[in-house]
Amino acid sequence: MKIGIFWFYKNQVLGISHEFDINSSDSLGMIDSAYNHVSYWDELRNKFSELREIEYDDVPRGRVIFDKNKNKLIIYLGLCCTKIL
Repeated sequence: MKIGIFWFYKNQVLGISHEFDINSSDSLGMIDSAYNHVSYWDELRNKFSELREIEYDDVPRGRVIFDKNKNKLIIYLGLCCTKIL
């Protein structure tokens, strides 16, 4: 399983995911990615020139974390993303 951050852009999923250490949960049993949307957006802008004039929060985005207590992944989506699905 992997956790990470993502955006929906022109019917594509852009982002980064990675494996995680099951023992690295916080006090609530959650394991979140060290990546954040603000910082990683700059990397995507370098890969995709059409993103250079767009801000990270102008594109629908989400995050996947792991709940160690329930042994499940949780997908967080903005309201705009649920309309896309």
